[in-house]
Formats: sequence, structure tokens, C-alpha cells
Amino acid sequence: ERVWVYLRPGLSAKDLEGRLDKIAVTCHASTVLIERGSENNAAYLRFDIKRREVLTAHVSSPLVDVIDPAAPVSASPLTVPTALDLPDVDTPTITLPTQGKPAKKPATTANGSKPAASSSSVPDDDTSDWI
Repeated sequence: ERVWVYLRPGLSAKDLEGRLDKIAVTCHASTVLIERGSENNAAYLRFDIKRREVLTAHVSSPLVDVIDPAAPVSASPLTVPTALDLPDVDTPTITLPTQGKPAKKPATTANGSKPAASSSSVPDDDTSDWI
């Protein structure tokens, strides 16, 4: 559990660090840690109260009895599908433009200005020699 404490005048974190064992007994905890809760205010502290070992404790659950150990693994609801099966959706046909016609440049760009002129005077000029 985490508790945020605002200390009254006359107390400090150093005073409480010497009494951590008594604070743990008062909180029915195994350990208590203190850290400053604010860089600007020394009176604002954070107490971390550890009452039990969470990761090593044994927790009995009635859900274990619900699972059938003889069930096949493929019937597990945890399997994630890898592809969608959509038999009732038609595959769209894609028509590609013919290669004989060059693509037409737009008269204006998205902002309304005219497009910049081509930097190459010859349409099939190979600039890879210059780069």
C-alpha cells in the first residue's frame, strides 16, 4: 500500500526513518519504506507499506478445477487468428494505367499555386551520373 503524508512542523523524514520498525508494527506490516514525495517540499512524504509477499504467496483459485486437462490445445480460446476468412467479400480488380501515355501533371497544386517547372530539359535525362 502507498500512503502520502504531509508532515506537521517539527517532524522530518530523518526522524521517521529511525522509527520505521515501530511504524511497521503499527501498520501490521512486514516493512515500511519512506521517500520524499516532492522535490520542492520536504514535508510531503510517501510511505510504501509492505504487508505481505505478493509474488511468492500461494493463492488458491477455484478456476483451476474448471479447466479440463484432457482438452486439446487447439480448442483453447487463447489461440489468436493469423488471417481473416472473408469468403463473401469480392476481391477488387485493379486497373493499371497504360505505359504508352505519360501521366498528366495537375494544373495547380493543393495550395493553388502552379507546379514548379521540370529541372530537366530532356524528359528521359538520366541524372544518376551526377548524384
